[in-house]
Amino acid sequence: MRAVSGRRILVTLSLSLVVTPLALGQQPARARVPDQPTAKRMVVDPGLPASHPALRSTTPPVAPFPLDQTFALHSKPGSAHTIYIDFDGALVSGTAWNAEANVVAKFHDGWTLDGDLTTFSEIERTAIQSIWQRVSEDYAPFDVDVTTADPGDAAIDRSGPGDAVYGTRALVSRSTQAFQSICNNQCGGGAYIDVFDEPNVHAYYQPAWIFPLGLDNDTKAIAEAVSHEVGHNFGLTHDGNPTSEYEPGHNAWAPIMGSGYDRPITQFSNGDYALANNTQDDLAVIAAGGAPLRADEPTTLPTGTAYITRREETDSFDLNDCGGPITVTATPAPVSPNLDIALSLVTQQGAVLASANPVAAMVSRDVASGMGASISTTVPAGNYRVVVDGGGDPTAGSGFSDYGSVGAYTLAVEATCSPADTAPAVPTGLRVSPGASDTSLNFYWSPPATDGGSSVTSYDVFQDGALVGSTSAVDRVRTMTGLVPGRDYDFSVRAVNAVGSGPTASITATVPAIVPDRPAIGRATSGTTGGSVTAKATWKPPAFNGGAAIIGYRVTGYKLNGSGGVLRTVTSRLLGPSARSLTMSLGRGAWRFAVLAYNSVGAGPLSKKSNKVAAR
Repeated sequence: MRAVSGRRILVTLSLSLVVTPLALGQQPARARVPDQPTAKRMVVDPGLPASHPALRSTTPPVAPFPLDQTFALHSKPGSAHTIYIDFDGALVSGTAWNAEANVVAKFHDGWTLDGDLTTFSEIERTAIQSIWQRVSEDYAPFDVDVTTADPGDAAIDRSGPGDAVYGTRALVSRSTQAFQSICNNQCGGGAYIDVFDEPNVHAYYQPAWIFPLGLDNDTKAIAEAVSHEVGHNFGLTHDGNPTSEYEPGHNAWAPIMGSGYDRPITQFSNGDYALANNTQDDLAVIAAGGAPLRADEPTTLPTGTAYITRREETDSFDLNDCGGPITVTATPAPVSPNLDIALSLVTQQGAVLASANPVAAMVSRDVASGMGASISTTVPAGNYRVVVDGGGDPTAGSGFSDYGSVGAYTLAVEATCSPADTAPAVPTGLRVSPGASDTSLNFYWSPPATDGGSSVTSYDVFQDGALVGSTSAVDRVRTMTGLVPGRDYDFSVRAVNAVGSGPTASITATVPAIVPDRPAIGRATSGTTGGSVTAKATWKPPAFNGGAAIIGYRVTGYKLNGSGGVLRTVTSRLLGPSARSLTMSLGRGAWRFAVLAYNSVGAGPLSKKSNKVAAR
């Protein structure tokens, strides 16, 4: 076992089921799954035929990242959704694979090229990085982290409908036992359909299997199988044609959910190719199945990787005060790109000045030309916009549409331009002071360090994340009213200019506590006959403690004369915060009682006086 990641222990479900060996493509019998109302369907997918030429030429000669980062790669760190490509092996126990396909409950080995399971060689690490790049590009439009780092059980398994953090494990395994049991050594992988966001028995349908032994250990083929099997986990079914369950594609293109082993451009599909037998909207199914689309790009030029996430999307980037020669180059993902880039330079009014969308062509089973685009032209002084879109090949019968032309790209611009205006920076100098009343605070701030090239026009003010109003550019104070003494509040502010809103700055402030309200006086009662002369006062706590905990109560007794006037008073010691009554030793006569409450600020007002009662 190679120590590059932790091991996951799956929940074991006790099942008794006899399963006969499955032929390739045969659907297995359904197991009765505890607490699972609908059993999921297993699919087993073919690998490379024995007659396929020897491969492995798709592994790059040099790793794209340092070798020691091979098992720390992330496509979208911080996402709540994960696709973990596991090359290190895993325990498979208590799962549908054990119950339905006779996979032995044990630790199943990961992947190796040299037969050494104790370490990963330089060649193996290089291949793993290439596989990760390819799968990351396939799932680049989505809010999902494709990773080679073991994220731990909690990031994969879903404990219930309220658990928003989950994913799937794509196990790249040389396990001969699983390979034999699942498909009689005749497949490239297998998976259960529509289980990525399964809320009840998520671990039961893990992992998705990828068998390098059925793929000639070829880097491209393994990556295609990972994306295909994970697609099943999201709920995708096969893209085929009237004569084959797996569409092999044409020219440079093939669908991921068909068979893309021999085509350099593999994309998700909606079945708009000739003779398609499946019109499933792959991108929509994935987004609904647990990996929503990424957020759109801002309008400022990207300094790193940007993304086209759907065919309707175009990314537009402003170029202000430009003049003279201008060159724009849009480059897709470096390995197995899905995005066929259509690039244009337009005026601010949308008139196209120059455009490029080279026709994609097959160079080899792993390389296509024409996926990137570049524009070189000369423009008069003015404001312009770069537009990036996903293109396609409109050649009838041999091309592909722009449906699956989504993915990552980088943009480089060589031109003489003034920096484009941006939204303002974050406001500075936040502070809070007491307001004119016990229920108000004054919130102050100073202008941002930069206005983004366009003057600040206003400030938006938020309380606990909710917008409460705006102020002018020169009015940098807001009185927050209706607050509760003793409570913490989060106050935020953002600057706004003609471009838009900048980031928010936040401060947390506590409204000063005040003295508590008066207690609610209860009914006073006389003492029992005989013994000491007493009477009993009762009360309830104040309706509001002033924002600080009650620390005690004090009771005052008022002796009355015949006309109801007060002859004298008797005050108790400070009682504890849980006290709700006090029996006082008093002189004979008529008495009333009143109570006041204390918190850390001081004593609140006296309660109303109690009913008149005779001490006895």
